[in-house]
Amino acid sequence: MNTQASRGDIAAFDVARIRAGFPILSRQVHGKPLVYFDNANTSQKPIEVIDTVDRFYRETNANVARAVHSLGEAATSAYEGARDKIARFINAPTRDEVIFTSGTTQAMNTVAYSYAMPRLQPGDEILVTTMEHHANIVPWQLVAARTGAKVIAAPITQSGELIVEEFIARLNPRVKLAGVTHVSNVLGTINPIRELAKACRARGIPPGEAPVVPDREGVPAFPRAEPSDRGRRAAARPPRPDLEPPHAPRGEPYAMSDCGRVAPISP
Repeated sequence: MNTQASRGDIAAFDVARIRAGFPILSRQVHGKPLVYFDNANTSQKPIEVIDTVDRFYRETNANVARAVHSLGEAATSAYEGARDKIARFINAPTRDEVIFTSGTTQAMNTVAYSYAMPRLQPGDEILVTTMEHHANIVPWQLVAARTGAKVIAAPITQSGELIVEEFIARLNPRVKLAGVTHVSNVLGTINPIRELAKACRARGIPPGEAPVVPDREGVPAFPRAEPSDRGRRAAARPPRPDLEPPHAPRGEPYAMSDCGRVAPISP
């Protein structure tokens, strides 16, 4: 399987050193050292993040970009400095391509409502996979219901791997957007995101979870540890005036990852 690491990778991965950097992993649960796998829901924080958040609240806590006093300027400087660091980390051409949101679900909804919904027409398709998290299914189902589009899913094998040729075969002219996870939080599958993105772009289809800049395998939306509890998404290009306001229509809440709201999707 493509989820297996090489022996060299395993040898270079110092588990004890990494665990030591996360204070919560020093506790025991049911008499055994804590092993935590629910990172896709809530990630545990290393001591550097905990100390930084603590220092922010002790020394700098103020509104970002909305206050001109000393604390406000310091908070804004730190906040925008984080945007610059992320832009460098993912090799984004400009800092404007890094957009902060309240979390992953809002990030997906922002793309769904501001980019996809104004462009979708009856008969259009949104391609996902059967291994996707609800946050990468429900928003597309809601905008598809409003526009007459259809959400389709590429199949996976019995061992939980994406059938790449089936995904690519479904990239027909009706597909206007494709969304695929880089690493499945349920299966642990690592998808060949660069190959999938290349296939999408060759057909003029925006890849929703694909690499947006060179030299990074994938740039997904994910929550980051920050006092305002914001998430981040790397935009495919700087914000454009032709995009709709990034919020759900009045009276309609954002799609949440609620099992009861997920409708079946077509293969």
